[in-house]
Amino acid sequence: MEDEKKRMEDEKKKMWDEKKRMEDEEYLEDPIPRDAILIVPMEVSATPKRSDILGTAGKFVDDFIINVKKAGIFESMGVQPTKTAILEGEKGTGKTLAVQIINNEINKKLLTEIMTKHPNPTFSLFTLPYDIGRYGTPYINQGSKIMQTFFDTAYQLAKQTPIHITMDEFDTLAEGRGLSQSHKEDKKVLETLMKNLQISHDTPNVYVTMMTNLIDSCDSAAIRAGRIDKRIRFELPNYEERHKGFNYIIEKINSTAGYKVIRGSKPDLLAEMSERFSYADIIQSVNSAVTKKAEEISIIETPKVIKAGYIKQGRLEKAVEKHKQEYNLNEKRIGFC
Repeated sequence: MEDEKKRMEDEKKKMWDEKKRMEDEEYLEDPIPRDAILIVPMEVSATPKRSDILGTAGKFVDDFIINVKKAGIFESMGVQPTKTAILEGEKGTGKTLAVQIINNEINKKLLTEIMTKHPNPTFSLFTLPYDIGRYGTPYINQGSKIMQTFFDTAYQLAKQTPIHITMDEFDTLAEGRGLSQSHKEDKKVLETLMKNLQISHDTPNVYVTMMTNLIDSCDSAAIRAGRIDKRIRFELPNYEERHKGFNYIIEKINSTAGYKVIRGSKPDLLAEMSERFSYADIIQSVNSAVTKKAEEISIIETPKVIKAGYIKQGRLEKAVEKHKQEYNLNEKRIGFC
């Protein structure tokens, strides 16, 4: 009996010591999910394109392309091209749109090669989005390991072609220490992030663009000068930019449908009506006008022939006004939404 009791006590102590070791090392015996480190480049398409934007977004796109394509000129003069930038501003102000346009513009040759059935189409730029939904994990230590694997893969690819790492909702990854009761794993992710931002800054062919709606939530060390080359503020689009925005989404819907779903539109008038709209507001209001028409067609129970559905300017104006009411855009915005 004494021997059995001692054996059980020893086993219990062993289990306790192992539990403590796991807690001290912040480690769980859970492998990194295989699909969690599957890195997929951003898709290249004909739209959106450079002519779809103006203002700050347009300047950022132009500057980025110059820094990638003419990197040798900067280096010959003893400086690096701009490698890291953080885009800040409200949701829907064109940050993500600008990143998509950069990807499409630099990879125009790839689209041509695919269309002409080139035997070996090649990327001129790999855009690698760091998807928080894909790469996030509840397991201790795994988030920082996945992030490191992501960056290590980018560094290897950069030996062959320029790499553009994009990080949306950057504040989620770089939340300031002391701002909340962050888990220790969050701090490990932040440390891994800061280390790799510095490495990316100093590694040829690697560029990083971060996007956030909450710049004040970001750790000051993560966005300091030397680690981040530029901080760029994106504001709500002005009249000309809204005009471009309405043109873009109308053309995109018509192109996707293969016929003119939207006819007789007046983007200039829509731009006048939408003073406090973001790009996201513009896109959603136009989409909602088309969606409503599709719903009306869909309730026809036994149609013999369904004609191609389309809408005109009047429906767009109603959709813009309705969107204003739903999202309180008749009143001046204060702070971030």
